[in-house]
Amino acid sequence: MQNVNIPSAEDQRSMFKELLEEYKKELLEEFQKMTQNPYLSTKDLKERFGISYTKQQYMRDEQKIGYIQDGKKILYPVEEFEKWAKAHSFNME
Repeated sequence: MQNVNIPSAEDQRSMFKELLEEYKKELLEEFQKMTQNPYLSTKDLKERFGISYTKQQYMRDEQKIGYIQDGKKILYPVEEFEKWAKAHSFNME
């Protein structure tokens, strides 16, 4: 039988904190890319953040995020997405 090394609770917290920091860095990089264009398309939200078209429709229907629509084209102002992201973030200093 082999010995299995299980990380201590402190080591687990440390690893989790490192993971969160890495994710936070990636999110900030994505936000910086977004600020180059003041609007995000439905495709941007799906490709960059994994928010499905169905979830986007729900967010619009429930007025959880502001948007601009011209015919079938839907754009989200970056500041609206930032508000939504902040409201749905946790433990991110």
